[in-house]
Amino acid sequence: SEETLPQVDSPVREDTGSLIGTVTRGNTDIGLPLTVDLASDDTTEVTVPAQIVIPANETSVDFSITVVDDGLLDGPQQTHVTASATGYGDSDVRLLVSDGEALSVAIATGSIAEYEGATLATVSRDNTDIDEPLVVSLLVSDETEASVPAEVTILANETSATFQITALDD
Repeated sequence: SEETLPQVDSPVREDTGSLIGTVTRGNTDIGLPLTVDLASDDTTEVTVPAQIVIPANETSVDFSITVVDDGLLDGPQQTHVTASATGYGDSDVRLLVSDGEALSVAIATGSIAEYEGATLATVSRDNTDIDEPLVVSLLVSDETEASVPAEVTILANETSATFQITALDD
């Protein structure tokens, strides 16, 4: 028999706070309590209690999974939570933790002239850890109407960077 953790099908945002996990033992011998060891392979993304106990005469117990907001705009991070107990096979659940941080773009003017028109735009990050530069890829939805640089770098210890949007004469 084994204990099981539910699979998580959708990403979890860093700003979620906590989730409820459930460990279930699948055998019929439930007369004694069962101590289950829990571990996260990346405690910068999620933490779990080191141990939980499924009480005697119970088949499962809930526990808290704390989602850590690392303050980094670092993209989705995959992590695993593992449950293990003596006499049981290990069980593993994969969590995909997505950023709670965001990028925003502000454009200086609402419209620009098609012929030789240009305006400035600013991309900003709201994460708290700004010790490293951040390279931001830029795209326009219609490349026949406007152009932007392929990327802009928000420098270390800065929260924003400015770039030019140029109108194209078509």
